[in-house]
Parts: sequence; structure tokens; C-alpha cells
Amino acid sequence: MTRPSFLSLFCLLFTACIFLILAGCSSPAPTTAPAPSQALPFSTPTPTFAQPLSSPSPTLAGAPVQSSPTSQPTSTLEGIPSPTAAPTQPAASTDAPPQPTADAPASTPAAAPEASPQADQGCEEKPAYYGDVTIPDDTFFVQGASFTKTWRFRNDGTCTWTPDYKLVFYSGDIMSGPLSQPFPVTVPPGEQVELSVDLVSPTRGGTHIGHWWFEDPSGQRFGTGSARADTFWVKIAVRFLDQNDQPQPDPGSQPPPTPPAGCAAQADAAVAGQVLVLVNQNRSANGLSPLASNGALAQAALIHSRDMACNGFVDHNGSDGSLWYDRIAAQGYSYSNANENIYVGFPDFGGTADGAVTWWMNSQVHRDNILNAQNSEAGVGYVYDPNSEWGGYYTIVFARP
Repeated sequence: MTRPSFLSLFCLLFTACIFLILAGCSSPAPTTAPAPSQALPFSTPTPTFAQPLSSPSPTLAGAPVQSSPTSQPTSTLEGIPSPTAAPTQPAASTDAPPQPTADAPASTPAAAPEASPQADQGCEEKPAYYGDVTIPDDTFFVQGASFTKTWRFRNDGTCTWTPDYKLVFYSGDIMSGPLSQPFPVTVPPGEQVELSVDLVSPTRGGTHIGHWWFEDPSGQRFGTGSARADTFWVKIAVRFLDQNDQPQPDPGSQPPPTPPAGCAAQADAAVAGQVLVLVNQNRSANGLSPLASNGALAQAALIHSRDMACNGFVDHNGSDGSLWYDRIAAQGYSYSNANENIYVGFPDFGGTADGAVTWWMNSQVHRDNILNAQNSEAGVGYVYDPNSEWGGYYTIVFARP
């Protein structure tokens, strides 16, 4: 029998030691299999509070402060949306913009109205203005006189106008009228209608204009013209009253206002002549006859331009309370129709003859005066005073004998 070698014995002993070590280090098998591993959500239990998480809204003088809506409503005037923007004016020029009054604050023109629900359903709003039935522009009133303004329209669209449609006040002077006036009858497409509002002449002398447009049953507003954004208006002239509430004497029988001492306003006949040339160019472009220059009208216009420059105001009302028809009559001119445009501004800032006529042609009321087919003559007065507020002062008077 062969004895095992030393190397063989060493190997057997080493193997036995390794087995004993492994047996002593191993842990007993678990009695149950572990659950499959799952990711824990990245959250903690909801805590509890003695007080609710949301507290009442803070108060200011007892009134809860509410969060602002995500979209602001259109600014309103007694529920009337703001009017559309007026034609851009030169920075240094104006034509007696309407002033806020107790009757109706002046408002800014609104954007063009959106299409009405009827239009979305396949019909189109298209009112056509057919003229004034009563109270043509510049009708004279004493203060506080009641009157009814009536316009005539034709329904040239495809929507039927019902009594749920309204006339609504838009901007200017409301003249104690209603904010809205329902249509009196149903007006099918193709038919005409006369719409009226009852008004009262203001207690302030001067020229007053109130603009109106329409509202459909859904509350959408629209006007006339191709874009349905033009207003229609009432325009009247009111005589000043004296301290005894009596009409003042006709300024035509009084001497013209005397400029203050030291007034440096100088007339410029060349600029005045250029204005009339530009006015007649616009009339010719619109198929109208040119206006003839009239000396009496030019004198009336010059008196008013100098009055504005020397007495520091911009208005159709003279410093003596006169209006254009008074100043025309004072020159011995007997008229059947008369209108007036004014404009002010330094020549370096748009107050040129071209600037004046361009501004007038971009203002509907003034454009209408220039393109009034009833007028046949005109007179322009222009003065310049470098020390005055506006520098250059323009007046043009239109008339027909």
C-alpha cells in the first residue's frame, strides 16, 4: 500500500478547512420569499393642521379683496364701450376737442365692432345711412330746448332688424338723451326705417355733437360704412344766455372783439390762399365745383383766427360769445348755408396749410364741411404769433348766399 504523499495530505486538509468556514458563515434561508422590489413614490403623507390650509381673503375697509380676472372687460361709459380712435392729430394741433361734461364725459373712439352672431349664422349687417329727417347739422337752439332727432336708414344687409335692435349712444354730448333706444318696428332686408331719439340742447352755448350707432340683440355694436364702424350724429349750435337767462344780443350787431394790447398775431394772406387751393383740390378730386373766394367770409375768418391767437383759446365760440354764423352776418353776408373749420399748430410741427387741410380731410365732420355740395364760397383767415400757445391759427368759413 502506497503512502500518500505530503502534498496530497495538505490538499485534503485545506479543502476540509474551507468547507467548515463556508458552513459557519452562511445565514439560514428565509421562511418566506421577499416581495418584488418597488420604487417608493416621491411624496410624504399629507400633514394635518389645526387651521384650514386656505384662509379667508384679506379685507380692505371691510370689503374682501378679490383676485383679478384673467381678462379685463372693455372699459365702459355707463355700460357703453369706449369709442374708436380718432384720426391721428399732429402733436401741436387741435380743433377744439369735446370736453367732458356732466351730461356725457368725452370718450375715446372704440375699435371696429366684431361680427354679430347673426353674421356667424349666415346673415350680414349692412345699414346704409339715407340722411337726416329732422335737425340738419348746425340747427340753432336756445339753451335747454327739447327736440327730436330723426335719421333715415336702409337695411342693405341680410339680417332682419327687430325691436330687439337698438340705437346706442357712442360718444360726444348725449344731450340728455337715452343711453339706448329700441327700434320701433321690424325692418326686413331692403326696407327703410326712420329712427329717432328725444334730446335737449345743452345749457352751455356753442357747438355740440353726439355720435350714435347700432346694437344687435346679442349686444354687438356696429355702425355704417363698408367696415360697419362709422357713426351717425346730431350736431347743433346753442346760443349763450346772459345772467338773466335771456339770449345775448346778436353779436353781428356788435363790434368785433378787440385784441389784447401787445398781441403780435400777424395775418398771412399767402398761407390763407394756399389753404383754399388745397381745399378746392380735394373738392375737385371728389367731383365737386371749387369754392370761390369771398372777401366778407375771409374777414369773418380772419377776425376769429386773431381772436383765438390773442385771447388764448381754440374753439368755434368767439371770446364775445359769437359763432361762425354771427361773424358772417356781422360782415353783411346773407347766407342760406354756412359751416366753419378751425385748426392750430406751429408750422415746424405740422401747423402748415397742408397739415391743416390733411387733418380736416381725415376728420369726418370737417371733411363733410369741405365736401358740402351746398356751399359755393369760402373765406380763409390765418394769423401767426410766435409767442402764443399754438403759433398758427387757421379758420375757414364755408357758405352759400
